[in-house]
Amino acid sequence: MPADRNQHWTTWIKWLPVELRLTIYDFIDIETRMQILTPLFADTIRYLYRSKQTKLLLHKYEQLIYMQFFTKNDNYDYDYDIKPKFNQLLPPIVFLKAEQQCVHIHPILNLLKVDLRVSPFTKRMIMSGDERLLYRYHYEVVGKIQQCFNLIPTITSFNNEFDYQIKRILIRYLHHLTKIVEPIKIADRQRILLAYERKIRRYYSKRVLPRIKAQSNKMQRTILKKEKLAEKKIKLAEKQHVKMKKLITQNAKKAAKKAIKMLKIKM
Repeated sequence: MPADRNQHWTTWIKWLPVELRLTIYDFIDIETRMQILTPLFADTIRYLYRSKQTKLLLHKYEQLIYMQFFTKNDNYDYDYDIKPKFNQLLPPIVFLKAEQQCVHIHPILNLLKVDLRVSPFTKRMIMSGDERLLYRYHYEVVGKIQQCFNLIPTITSFNNEFDYQIKRILIRYLHHLTKIVEPIKIADRQRILLAYERKIRRYYSKRVLPRIKAQSNKMQRTILKKEKLAEKKIKLAEKQHVKMKKLITQNAKKAAKKAIKMLKIKM
């Protein structure tokens, strides 16, 4: 299927070989990649609401998003520390207050720590294995994933390395989400194909087949009519042949009688 020349240039990439696509993406800056993948995220999040793999979604979100920025604090069960890599990119704010040194984490990291965190209560409810609770808290997990994709692309820290790293993490996470929703997409495509096949069958049974049957009947009547005409012609030819045969026989008898009479007269 060829691409339409009026489409945006990014839609042409998917028609290229995989090796060439990867080479092209290496030369595309992270912001442009995010713009290209925005429609894919909108499509993926729509299928995530229909997914029943709540535990897997929670696990992937924790490991591939939250735990990429933070690590568990050994002293406190529900507290997390910033990973050294991001702490170096966005150092904490150090200031004096009443001659005491105060250290506050960077506001962007604090924003990520608070807004991207799934509450411990929600985790416990999901990990309990109760199907009713899974169905209830599934939308909360998907909502947190959507909040993550709405938040991270809008962050600008004026540290190019940090901005690149967080968007790179988001793109890799989107890749894992597309694998989760792929079975749902395949089932949808099969359902659409089956519905299309049923529609085509109904159309053929109601519109096309009656016409074919009518044309077939008409053709059969025409063939029968031609066969009857041919039979009539054959019978007529046979009758004419019999008449001609009788006529020839009669003429032969008359000629023989006449010849006999003429022979008697000469004698």
